[in-house]
Amino acid sequence: MNGRIDIDPEQVIVRGNNITTIYEEYVALKNDVLKTTQEVESAWEGADSAGYVTAIHSYDDEFKKLGEIIAQLGDIIHRHGNRVANSRDEIRNLASRL
Repeated sequence: MNGRIDIDPEQVIVRGNNITTIYEEYVALKNDVLKTTQEVESAWEGADSAGYVTAIHSYDDEFKKLGEIIAQLGDIIHRHGNRVANSRDEIRNLASRL
């Protein structure tokens, strides 16, 4: 092993974008769950309805945290790819002046 790490910054950027897409899909699914919960709450009365709605809402904080983490991962990976690409391009630019 020569201690060298090869990174394709464009692939890193694509992977960051893919994670952002997963986050957007996650938000859409989370909104579907919220909509269904609201529909159940308005259409179904009684203790069972209240228990269902309470159970679903008991996960709200976890859903929120998971979404935040997914969004952050996508952003971090995307920005890292951009930094690597910018460094590579700057090195190439400087090398071309030699």
